[in-house]
Amino acid sequence: MPLFTRTRKQLYYEILLFWIFAGTSQAILTPEMRNGFPHVHFLYFWIVHCGLIITMFYATFIYKMRPKLKSTLISFVALQGYFIFVSLINKFTGANYFYLNAKPNAPSVLDLLGEWPYYILMAELLLIPYFLIIYFPFYLTRVKK
Repeated sequence: MPLFTRTRKQLYYEILLFWIFAGTSQAILTPEMRNGFPHVHFLYFWIVHCGLIITMFYATFIYKMRPKLKSTLISFVALQGYFIFVSLINKFTGANYFYLNAKPNAPSVLDLLGEWPYYILMAELLLIPYFLIIYFPFYLTRVKK
C-alpha cells in the first residue's frame, strides 16, 4: 500500500483494489477481536482496515483511477504469488497470516468452506466471482459512457 500511495501506479491500484475490497470486507464483517474498545489493538484493527478501504475510494474518486476487466485476472494471479510468499513467512515464523495454516478462532465466512486445506481451495474458487462482483459497478459506469 505505501508503494501505491507513493507512486500511484495503475497496476498497483488494479491489484490492491480487489485484494482490499475482498479481503478487508471479510475482516470487517467477521473481525477476530481479543480486546474491545478502547484497547489499542481494537483501534488499530479498525483504523487500518477502514483506512485501506478509504484509500481505495480516494484513488477511485479523487485520482479517477479505474480497473479494467482484465484487472480481476491480474489481481488473482498476483494474489497467488503473494500466497506463496506469505506461506513461506508462515512456515518460518509460525504465524498464520491470511489464515493459510488454520481458520481464525472467531466465527468467519471460512467456517462455511470446510476444513483445512479445503477452505483455502474453496476460497480460491470463490475469488474470481467475488472480484467480478467488485468490478461490476465499474463496468456499469463504463456502459453509461
